[in-house]
Amino acid sequence: MRRMRVTVTGRVQAVGYRYFSRAVAAPLQLSGYVKNQHDGSVLLEAQGPENQLRTFLQELQKGPRLAWVESLDVQWIEPIAGEEGFAIQH
Repeated sequence: MRRMRVTVTGRVQAVGYRYFSRAVAAPLQLSGYVKNQHDGSVLLEAQGPENQLRTFLQELQKGPRLAWVESLDVQWIEPIAGEEGFAIQH
């Protein structure tokens, strides 16, 4: 079990990026959250098996149809015990 914190930059707000990331995380059985940042980036944390997290990263790089992803800044952090589901935070 691993956990990552990802900051996504580019045109990633007001294009459905948070909903896209939740839709991708669900079938991969990842837990965590996603939220918009004041600087126009999107911050997310995701937790699960490393191979599923790497698949998730590939999809995050693509983004939804209207998004343009400039970069993904990935940090590996300590997992959180007992976390369930992948939430959109406001």
